[in-house]
Amino acid sequence: KIFEYMASGLPTVTIPRPPLTEIVREGQEGLHAREGDAQALAAALVRLADDAALRRRLGASARQRVVERYSWARHCEQLEGVLARIAG
Repeated sequence: KIFEYMASGLPTVTIPRPPLTEIVREGQEGLHAREGDAQALAAALVRLADDAALRRRLGASARQRVVERYSWARHCEQLEGVLARIAG
């Protein structure tokens, strides 16, 4: 689901744990909240709700990142490269 949200231009709130930290970078595509910390999660959600400019910036960055790194087109390019190297 995280890729769908990002592709839709929505910022996300995730826990700071790989692989999520590799997909959603803190303050770039979304926000992080400590796992199991309801107050941290609430604070991140309130921050997004209260700051339209932040939502727009993070959402636009999220969309750009998913298109550049995680789209089906990008996966196909990477797979073609691997297959070309294997085929020699």
